[in-house]
Amino acid sequence: MVDIENQLSAAIDDRVAGLVAATDLAERARRGGRRRRRAHSLAVAAGAVIAIGAVAAIPMLTPSTPAAPASRPLRPTGPPRFVVAATTPVVNEAPAPSWTSAQPLHPAVRPVVLDALTGRVLHPISVPPGLSWSWSLVAAAPDDRTFVLSARTAAPQTSFSFYRVHLDEDGRPSAPTLIPGSVSTRLGVPRSIALSPDATQLAYSSDAADSRQITIIDVATGRRHAWSEPRNGLLWSASWAPDGHRLAFTSEGQNGVMTVRILDTTRPGSDLTAASSPVPGLSSVHTNVWSVTYCPDGTCMIANGVYLPTGSVAAVQVAYGQILRIPLAGGSPVELARSGLGRMHLSLDGTGRYLIYTQGQSITRLDLNTGQTRKFTPAPSGTPRAKTDALYAAW
Repeated sequence: MVDIENQLSAAIDDRVAGLVAATDLAERARRGGRRRRRAHSLAVAAGAVIAIGAVAAIPMLTPSTPAAPASRPLRPTGPPRFVVAATTPVVNEAPAPSWTSAQPLHPAVRPVVLDALTGRVLHPISVPPGLSWSWSLVAAAPDDRTFVLSARTAAPQTSFSFYRVHLDEDGRPSAPTLIPGSVSTRLGVPRSIALSPDATQLAYSSDAADSRQITIIDVATGRRHAWSEPRNGLLWSASWAPDGHRLAFTSEGQNGVMTVRILDTTRPGSDLTAASSPVPGLSSVHTNVWSVTYCPDGTCMIANGVYLPTGSVAAVQVAYGQILRIPLAGGSPVELARSGLGRMHLSLDGTGRYLIYTQGQSITRLDLNTGQTRKFTPAPSGTPRAKTDALYAAW
């Protein structure tokens, strides 16, 4: 908004200055007091007309108009060096101290910066003033330096908000910066977040009692646009395409089966069903896809799913987890690795070679070129007596 105001001011100043100069010459030629006043009035009126034209010429975005994404993603400088991990504590099972009859069920656990190769904890990330509860979700830009974390405060005034964090070359995090307009008690429960390749837009999926939605927030201004549909299940995962226009997400149906859909974020309106379409070729695959992430070149997706052979009475016994490469130009998905059963969170680095996925309290690093894996379990930096929920990590 500041840029628009500056452009408008400069345009008006230039035009009005030109009119004043021209009017000055005319006044000298005519040398008439009345004509001088009349010319001045015309200059003012002309300036007003130009100002109105300038306002009309500058596109103004409204909450119902999706912002045009930038086309320059942040580039990686090499293999990932850092991982940001966050987790949500759910219950404290330690005995209550003798001086109290109860203790917090949700003790705060601070997010941490990890060494991407070893999983060693490098630095904790500070908790902003007034944030009394915990972090939960994390997303990263392709540069492995720019991250967004979601935060939640405790009931009775439960609210959700999003913070930006930037790492220096040694992995030291900046103080978390609140994204404008993101503090709300009406956001619904965020299920996943995704930062656009140029780090200017944040997408998150959420659900309410009777609906579910995808929301895009302008990170600089807080301006948002949402698409919603009736709630038939949850939206579990989100990932931006390299073009910054398309957003992939996983959608749970009434039968519990997950599908992968792509949202066109440049499309106006608010109907999620109308603005999105399923990924072709997945309907015949016996894999229930939970999490997806776009490949950096936009030709494929990497997905986590559970293989469930249809028609098998022993489906549960033969089911297994998969890491898949899904080609978007057609063709069958390719299995890259086997994984544990259950939903996982995926994060593909900016080069497209290294994938991390989390399950329980463990992070697995997978080299997609060689198939080599490395597994580590970082210790949370909060109270050691807290039992935590699933870990989220990104690079």
